[in-house]
Amino acid sequence: MSSRETALAFVDAINKHSVGAIGDLITDDHVLVDSLGALVEGRDAIRNAWIEYFYLVPDFTIHCDHVFEGADMVALFGTADGTCRIGARIDPQNHWSMPASWLAGVHGGRVVRWQVFADNEPVRKILGA
Repeated sequence: MSSRETALAFVDAINKHSVGAIGDLITDDHVLVDSLGALVEGRDAIRNAWIEYFYLVPDFTIHCDHVFEGADMVALFGTADGTCRIGARIDPQNHWSMPASWLAGVHGGRVVRWQVFADNEPVRKILGA
């Protein structure tokens, strides 16, 4: 798979909320960098982070409008959206959508690094309410 194909397969796994497929597409030393710069490192920690995130935002979806491929890097631009779960409730008023971009470091058909660039103020407002 090309770097572009790998990154898009990773997005597809995220959109399907398939933690198994996400795990298959990342390296053992994978690093996730969220939009605030926080790091999550290692396959098991990454799997757990996605399980928690999919619980918090059960309809989370990435929409890629533009994809640019370099040697071992892929930049993706588009939007992300979802609905935050508050306690046991999933209320439509807690839906958000925002412009976002992602940078995927790819090596050997696997994602080594996934970095998110987005202004998460809409999500922080929902969670702080």
